[in-house]
Amino acid sequence: MQADVEDPNAIRCKRYAETGSRIGKKVCMTNAEWDRTAQESREAADRIQRGSLHGTSIVDGG
Repeated sequence: MQADVEDPNAIRCKRYAETGSRIGKKVCMTNAEWDRTAQESREAADRIQRGSLHGTSIVDGG
């Protein structure tokens, strides 16, 4: 099973709780796509934090 986590082309599925629904949402992507999504999320969080430190807003663009 460990090889699947290492293989960038192996497909993994995760189940997420969907707000307002009892049924979770299943999302399947390759390991490479999961990694890219996680990286993009980290970068977005960093941009938001940097913006709040400098008094800028995402809404008004700066």
